[in-house]
Order: sequence, then structure tokens, then C-alpha cells
Amino acid sequence: MRTAAAQTATQIKVACLGEASTHSAHRMYDPEYPELMGMLLDSDFKKDASPQNPLDGGMLYGGGTKYRIGNFGITTGRVVETNLSDPQSVITSRQLKDAEAWNPHIVILGPFGPHEALQGGDVTTFLPSLRRLVTRVVAFPSKPTVYIALPLPRWGMDEEANRRRFNMETAQVIRETGLPSIDFWTAFIGKMPEFADQNHLNLVGRQHMAAVAFAVIKE
Repeated sequence: MRTAAAQTATQIKVACLGEASTHSAHRMYDPEYPELMGMLLDSDFKKDASPQNPLDGGMLYGGGTKYRIGNFGITTGRVVETNLSDPQSVITSRQLKDAEAWNPHIVILGPFGPHEALQGGDVTTFLPSLRRLVTRVVAFPSKPTVYIALPLPRWGMDEEANRRRFNMETAQVIRETGLPSIDFWTAFIGKMPEFADQNHLNLVGRQHMAAVAFAVIKE
């Protein structure tokens, strides 16, 4: 029988680092997509009993035979850089440092979007801020493969100017860096029934999100 340490050494570690669609303060949105993705990646996936995500509970770690998932999502996370703790800029967050120290093999960076303009957030700085954040994550000592996630469309519709801007600028960074991507934008256009509100997904939506990420990671 393998020890827990031996199992961890052979698992592919996937760190999920996004906003409320990755980890929400509202426990009504459990299970979240990283946990559901883990269940698709490993039939024997189980979430750890402890510790929970430091922000309002929820899964922090879980794993199965092949993969180990870490949910480092920030409930009000954003790319735009400010000195505020809420909304929290990812590049200055504890979660970014925790994800780095976890030595992941894969990082899913994003999606982002709903909190960028809150409390004076300057959306014109989204593009340079995202470039700096991507550079920071790519430079993790574990040298992870970084998948940049395109944002979720608000309510599943392409009708909000800021969200459209973030989608276009995220796509620009993907082109500039040549990094692989996860296209949540296209996957959720026209999927309003999968949204619980303008930004949060219901269970069907979270299962869909997990399936989209799973398909890319498995490739």
C-alpha cells in the first residue's frame, strides 16, 4: 500500500487561481468547479477533510490516483492592481504565494472579470496587469504549464462592455505569450440557464465549467 507521501509525489498537481467562479464566499455554490474537475480527472477523487480554503471554507485540496487539485481562488479576486484587500488583486494576494509554494505542475489562471471595476478599479490597466500576473506565474520555481482562462460572459451574454474588453485583452495576452488557453467565454455564450445570477453559475453551469477545463487539461 502506498503512503500518502508516495501518492503525492506521483500526482500531477493542478492549481486553480481565479475569482468567485473558482471559489465563492457563498457555500451554496459547493461543489465548486475545481472539485468537479478533479472528479472527472480521477474516478477515485476525494476532497481532503481539512484544511478548507482560507476564504470562507470550501475545498482547498483534493486528489485521486493521477491528479491533485488545489483551489486557490479568491472570492473577489481581480487582475487590476490596487492596494485594496477587497477586491483583492491576485498579484499581491496570499493565495498567489500559497499556490507558488505548493509547487504545481499546472496552473489554471482565471477566469477573471466581475470585480475589476469595483471600488475605483481602473479597467484600462487590465491588460498590463494581466501581463505582469502571467509573467509572475510562469516564473514559479516549479515551472508549471500555465493555462490562461478566458472570462465568463456576464449572464451568458456578450452584452457588457467591460467583460467584452477583458475577453479581448485576455485573448491578446494568450497570443502574445503562446500559452495554452481555456475558452470559458465561448463555452458559456448563450448559456444563461446555467447562471444563478449575473456572475455565479448554478450546479449545471459548474459541471459544464469543470468539463471544459477537464477536456483541455486531458489533452
